[in-house]
Amino acid sequence: MRLCCRVPAIVCAIGVNGVLWASSSMAGAPLPSNLTASAVFRPALERMWQSSATFRRQCGRLSAAPQLHVNLLMEELARHPSSYHARAAMKRQSGTLVSVDIHLTRFEDPIALIAHEIEHAIEQLEGVDLAAQSGTGNVWKREDGAFETRRAIEVGRRVAREVNAAEDPTASDGQEDSGSLRLHAIALHDRFPLLTGPPSGRVSPSGRQVVFSSYASLVAGDGNKTRDIYVMDVSTRRVTLETPGAGGHSANGESLNPDISRDGRLVVFESVAGNLTTVEFARGIPRVFLRDRQTDIVRLLSTNARDEPANGPSTTPAISADGEAVVFISSASDILEDTAGSTGVYLIRLASNTRTRVDVTNQGQVRSGQSASAAISADGRYVAFMSRADLTARDGSSPADEAPDGNGTFDIYVRDTVKLRTRRVSQGRGGRDTDGPSYHPAISGDGRFVAFVSEASNLTHDGSKRVAQIYLRDMETGATELISRAPAGRPGDAACARPVVSGDGSVVAYQSLASNLLCDDKCGPSGRDINLLWDVYAYERPVRRTIRASGGGREEWMESSRGPSLDDTGRLLAFMSTHPSSPSDEGHAENLFIFDWTRR
Repeated sequence: MRLCCRVPAIVCAIGVNGVLWASSSMAGAPLPSNLTASAVFRPALERMWQSSATFRRQCGRLSAAPQLHVNLLMEELARHPSSYHARAAMKRQSGTLVSVDIHLTRFEDPIALIAHEIEHAIEQLEGVDLAAQSGTGNVWKREDGAFETRRAIEVGRRVAREVNAAEDPTASDGQEDSGSLRLHAIALHDRFPLLTGPPSGRVSPSGRQVVFSSYASLVAGDGNKTRDIYVMDVSTRRVTLETPGAGGHSANGESLNPDISRDGRLVVFESVAGNLTTVEFARGIPRVFLRDRQTDIVRLLSTNARDEPANGPSTTPAISADGEAVVFISSASDILEDTAGSTGVYLIRLASNTRTRVDVTNQGQVRSGQSASAAISADGRYVAFMSRADLTARDGSSPADEAPDGNGTFDIYVRDTVKLRTRRVSQGRGGRDTDGPSYHPAISGDGRFVAFVSEASNLTHDGSKRVAQIYLRDMETGATELISRAPAGRPGDAACARPVVSGDGSVVAYQSLASNLLCDDKCGPSGRDINLLWDVYAYERPVRRTIRASGGGREEWMESSRGPSLDDTGRLLAFMSTHPSSPSDEGHAENLFIFDWTRR
């Protein structure tokens, strides 16, 4: 059954799958139902849909925002300076963009202008803060007071190029887009990812497997229509479901935040499902699980001393590369018999099932203050984490005692679980307190290097106040290095997040909104960053080289990318992006990309 309705200039149809699309009455181009246009623009829209993958992706983004209506209108008389041929009037309700009226004031080929103005609407859907980025050179104010962006200009030109190339092959400049050396792309079907949250996928330290969470049903038997954990063998591309419910049923809750051991045998993850083990319990509370992929046995790790499910949420586990230890965050009060204080970091030795609290002082004391975001070294000896608690060593027993942590905000610590020593990583020059929070730690396989994000300005001489940068601390020498730097050494000009480190600390990958990490001034196509969104970068420390992983060839990606992960060598890099996984992918859901970035 099909229900049709006619409105001026557009015929809209509701198909049996419930998805609403609009189609031009001239040639049937399946434009989104929330994009309407005056009749004069229908031929241009038809050409754009038929010939431009970029425009089809724009339509996919509009379709993913059903609360928004975009209308293309012909404005007979220009109301603004004659140099402006288009303007967009945007309306919000309760902070949500609900309508965009695009007025075009000339009768020349409007393709670039239409795509340009639609891209301004997409910038707002993506949450781009134009005022905050107006100092980067990629955003400025026009004479009429409206913001203009290099991103929208480039997208308009790109759509026009694609249409011209399709209609006149001789118009091509003959330069193929070499792209980037992508090994794989996997659909995750996540339409609303948390852009600064933990990664949805991780590369095993060996680089042979990738573990990830996905809404997509990638194998038979996954029928729960929620996020599950999968593992893909990188060489064979074989994908296996790691969160089946017991008894042949689907899991009755979502699973996320996975990690995997070096040999690919053990997978840890958090889940709200209650039927993953042979003993069923109430679902709905996040708990930490371990799956042995060789025996297919799933084990609940976040338990109390009686081996019962702990009485509070447990999240974001990480497993040591050797598969001997797991660290996770929990607000439960019965993980240990003497547990006290706020949310803490816990370590489990898998063979013995012994568990300890990690976010403690040298004397084993728990101090007031939340802890989170744990990372573990390859052998499970060192654990890095962020904490508001003052865990500094100041018992007077050593001349190397640290000054108290008195900044009242998150700092980075590393716990040596063999020597039972806790050291503060995020220290200002001269051992002083930092003047801003630090978070998102990552640790190298050998435990020597710790990468983290900080908004402090006094970690290094080239720090940047109130702009989150990536730093690397050498735990042997005590040196702290700014990683998110432009070629001339200046800090990144916008926020960075979620660093990861290779096994020996030689490669650091992270995500950033900065536009100056590849070049400082006049940039070619491969060096500029104009998308105003999160991109993923890798920094090779020995040669001081930064590359952008989320993009390649001659054309920059215009979608957000996040959550990098590296193997031990730093060669294999995985991350998430809403960039299409293939030319036929015209939706706006997140995909997992896997690259060998060193071959660029």
